[in-house]
Amino acid sequence: MIIAFAFIMPWNNKLGNIALLAWIIVFAFTKKRSGLLVNELIIICTTSSFLLIRIVSLVYSTDLANGISNIEKLFPVIVFMILFPKAPSMRLEMLKLALKAFVASVFLINILAIVKAVFAFLGNDDSFGLPFSTILNEYFSYVPLSSNVNFHPTYLSLYTVSAMVIASVVLKSVYRWLLVIFFIAMVVLLASRIALVAVVPVLILLLFQRANRGASIFVSIALLFLLAVAVYSSPALFDRFLSDFLVDTKKDEFNGVTMRLWHWNASIRVLKENAVIGVGIGDAQRALDIEYCKMGVNELYGFNSHNQILFDMIGMGAIGGLMTLALFLTPFLIFFRRKDYWVAVFFLVPLIFSFTECIFAIKKGIIFYSFFLSFFCFQNVEWSALIKREPHQIAVNKKRKPDA
Repeated sequence: MIIAFAFIMPWNNKLGNIALLAWIIVFAFTKKRSGLLVNELIIICTTSSFLLIRIVSLVYSTDLANGISNIEKLFPVIVFMILFPKAPSMRLEMLKLALKAFVASVFLINILAIVKAVFAFLGNDDSFGLPFSTILNEYFSYVPLSSNVNFHPTYLSLYTVSAMVIASVVLKSVYRWLLVIFFIAMVVLLASRIALVAVVPVLILLLFQRANRGASIFVSIALLFLLAVAVYSSPALFDRFLSDFLVDTKKDEFNGVTMRLWHWNASIRVLKENAVIGVGIGDAQRALDIEYCKMGVNELYGFNSHNQILFDMIGMGAIGGLMTLALFLTPFLIFFRRKDYWVAVFFLVPLIFSFTECIFAIKKGIIFYSFFLSFFCFQNVEWSALIKREPHQIAVNKKRKPDA
């Protein structure tokens, strides 16, 4: 079931819910494992605190219905925290298949987005003869591309960069580099600024994680160079990643950069008056909308903070923001300490995205993070063994000593 869910998850929320329900039914009739390691208890405590602070904030929320709705969105977090800690341990090869299923799924989604873009282009006679840059902007980049598969471009980029991390570990050399190049090309086309930032630590990971260090260094540096060239030459990315930073932010000109500056400025202004306990999870968006009106930017009405930690601080104060930061940082620190560096980088990716997005406001973000948080943290295996190329070096359910 875990392999099926890993494949279905990126495609469709309804299919994902069906797969999750089937998983719960199977779980009810399987033998449960007993005992938890220290790191597993830390993850459970961190996640429980993250959820509990939200429930407590309902007490002083005036819009109780909205607050409850926000908590209901986090239902997958609760489900995975029940399923994974007690589920029977899986062999590393089975876990590897689940990771491959996720990579294959993300690859197919990106291919489908491109295929639909091609058909849209071919189906419009007026498109022929247009400048290449215009064709890219209107069919093969940002929203026109990601909307073909019902994704926001930033979240499709989140899945794509994460799949790139996994592909760099679980696939053989030739396929690994081909997929990494393909995923980087997709990130360039999707024109998500924060995704380009997240790609950098992934490429740095490729520099150090393989035995053939010389080839990895050469390819990684080459990819970084090509990434820089692509940013400069892609009209969509140049506008979003470079020219947007050159505008005068004091003028009434909105683009991706200035809008986020307004979001963050409004969030900080709300926090100055509600820094300790926040306004309540149900009233966070309302408080932000009121501040937008005070600042004279009514066009931003309904937009969240575009920063997960800032938005949670508005709703639940400094403690809420710290709990959210802990939820991102804890798995990163655990795997970094265990020297499972590629898993640590995997968790660094959503942390980077959370600086410009509220990933717990979107179901695709919630399911993605809650699934992989539980997937990696509640399997007592040596994840770094996947990097070793020789088959006899791969540890299958290699038992660790209990974490100190």
